[in-house]
Amino acid sequence: MPTSRSALPRPSVVSPTVRGVLVHAAIVLERYVDLIETGQKTVESRLSVHRAVPFARVETGDVVLIKQRGGPYRLIVRVGEVWSYELLTRAGLKHLRESFGPRIAATHDYWASKRHARFATLIELLEPRAVNHGPELGGRARSGWVTLGPLSDPSVARFAPLAAAGHTAKPVRRRASA
Repeated sequence: MPTSRSALPRPSVVSPTVRGVLVHAAIVLERYVDLIETGQKTVESRLSVHRAVPFARVETGDVVLIKQRGGPYRLIVRVGEVWSYELLTRAGLKHLRESFGPRIAATHDYWASKRHARFATLIELLEPRAVNHGPELGGRARSGWVTLGPLSDPSVARFAPLAAAGHTAKPVRRRASA
């Protein structure tokens, strides 16, 4: 959690809407999927030079299917808090890294590659559950994030049946930390 916002612009506040729960698909590197599964990564970060999804598209309560890059769907999570920042400065990016770094669990190379980012969306990942299927994304996944649609749409809900029914699946087993 941020301790001080002096180096950051205020996060964008998305007004509560009546849009209902949206289902998203996130393409994530295998090492990060593993960290989400074990609870070592609890915040997904999407940083970019330009405003791009999921900026201003994801809200608390949404559902995200986590697909391993080049591999299968592995997890489904609920979205907790969402922090969106625009017009980041280098100082602001540094502050994000200091405030959220352990929860994002990214490498130094990741942060170095994002040094010119001006937009950030940080998404708290809650209740990771194992899944073994998801929608075919085709060319829609170029950005690594796809909004599939509302959970109320049966063609979307079939990929998140437990979320649609309001049930809780058996959680993935957490590895004991040393």
